[in-house]
Amino acid sequence: MTIIESATSFALGAFNAMAATIIGAAGGHKPTWSPYQQQIFRTGTIYHFVCSFGMMFSGIVFPDPYAATLFQIGALLFCGPLYHTAFTNVKKFTFLNPFGGMSIILAWGLMAYSALSSKSDNP
Repeated sequence: MTIIESATSFALGAFNAMAATIIGAAGGHKPTWSPYQQQIFRTGTIYHFVCSFGMMFSGIVFPDPYAATLFQIGALLFCGPLYHTAFTNVKKFTFLNPFGGMSIILAWGLMAYSALSSKSDNP
């Protein structure tokens, strides 16, 4: 697994936020979508932003390259299949969602651990 450094983590998070904005704008103009597709798309966009901000946060507050890597994996494996399902109405890749979700959960847990570990190092 490639580890992301802190400056790269922030830049990658900003790039992901930009991509989420572009994808959100593209999907926001789909009047023919069913309510299911709209909900799936909305969920993907929200979590894409969550991962983006997590990457940026992990790059500046508690520089943890593992958390940033997990956030990126989570964005790809969780949001990617949701976007695919929303745009195509085909559930071909939804089996990846739990792996992406677990990656996001682990990233936030690692951030919490990093915060607590750095607090105990400074008396």
